[in-house]
Amino acid sequence: MVLLFVATFYPPFPVSAQPSFDCVKASSKIEKLICANADLAALDMRMAESFKRKHSALLEKNDLEARVFMSAQADWLVFRNKECSQAAPVFSDQLSCLNRVYKERITFFENRSVPRTKEFSPSIGGQYAAYCLDNSFSIRPLPTNSMFESNTPSPYTFDCTLRDGTEIRLRWGTDQAMPYGECGGDAGEFFSLWVNWKHLASRQYLKGGRCMGESVTGVLATDRFVKVCRYIGKDENGIDKTDGGGYGPNSRGDRFGMAKWAFKRVCTDVAIGDQPKDKFEYPDNPSSKPIVGSLITKSVVPSKLCHLMNPDGAEEPVIPASAERISWIPWKKTEYCGSTGRAHFDFSNAGVQQDVYNWNLCTHAQDGDTYLALPKDAPEPDVQIGEYDGDRRPTPVNGVMWDLGYAHGEVFRLDGKTYVLSTPVNDDLNPQLLMPKGDGKMTKACEWEVVRPHY
Repeated sequence: MVLLFVATFYPPFPVSAQPSFDCVKASSKIEKLICANADLAALDMRMAESFKRKHSALLEKNDLEARVFMSAQADWLVFRNKECSQAAPVFSDQLSCLNRVYKERITFFENRSVPRTKEFSPSIGGQYAAYCLDNSFSIRPLPTNSMFESNTPSPYTFDCTLRDGTEIRLRWGTDQAMPYGECGGDAGEFFSLWVNWKHLASRQYLKGGRCMGESVTGVLATDRFVKVCRYIGKDENGIDKTDGGGYGPNSRGDRFGMAKWAFKRVCTDVAIGDQPKDKFEYPDNPSSKPIVGSLITKSVVPSKLCHLMNPDGAEEPVIPASAERISWIPWKKTEYCGSTGRAHFDFSNAGVQQDVYNWNLCTHAQDGDTYLALPKDAPEPDVQIGEYDGDRRPTPVNGVMWDLGYAHGEVFRLDGKTYVLSTPVNDDLNPQLLMPKGDGKMTKACEWEVVRPHY
């Protein structure tokens, strides 16, 4: 009986050609292929020499850009391995693939005296950077000694065109990726990503955001896929945790007992296929796209007042100059933060004077305004206000209470009526003009839609 053994064959490493790395230590299939092929070994060495010249030129100009450039080269090596391992499993095809990507990379280095101006974009917080390379787009954390104070505004858009014509758009963001009350109180950096006009990643946290998982370790995008890698923690019981406060394994502080956690790197892939074009981001008529930050009046009643409070170019509603703004007298000290006030007027539009109490709190769990109306000259209410871990909205023994939730109010009277201009804490909600009623509810008089950045 004859036994046949089939194995992957790599020719002996030629002595005449040496790549930029030590072939004795070559471990991956790609590295072994390069060591076994004189032409590829020569290309690798030429590419490494071109990279060193470019890197040295950058070191003389800008140390930060030099470190970013070094990190971008590491991304290209990841691209090389993925491109020529999975896309070309046949031996001869792998050789052809490596020959192609090396020549493209050498052309990229040797055809430019310095890297193109928009080759990389730092994140708003200065802890991450995006890299626009020949054949791929990536986001990576900057080394600790490369982090810096960024002046990048939020939101900030960074466009990248790959050599094959693939269009990639990145939008950096900060403040609130998620609604307030859903971990939006702990602001963190986030990003959104489009590839060939398709919206493939929306409001993905980079770092921070108490309930939104761990730090991003890398993002890679090509014309075929988007890969997002993160640290995910396992607690001492081995349970996956996505509630890590945006911390990674080297985080400072231990808000959730994370010193006992183990961290693993988890990657998810999104294939680019039949997703529709994002027509909000890429409208057929770009000139019709509304200006971010402007208001669009969605009037209810009275429409005249709604339009009056939204003059041209306004970024927030304007209380009419003829209105009487309520003056509040400080009433009670809050336990944590915020303010309180009281005044005498017809708050509920019932035609009678009332003693009105307001507490305007600012903690994450209690942020927003509450109003309490009692009969005139009634005893002062006995309520505990501003306890951080206490009741968010204490209910009084008597009187009527109006709770704006996660919104702050500005009270004014106009033409014998009381209005509350409600400004939400949530970035994804709209300001409203409300009219209090005697049953603790409010009627919506106006709403203004805010044109927001598209994430």
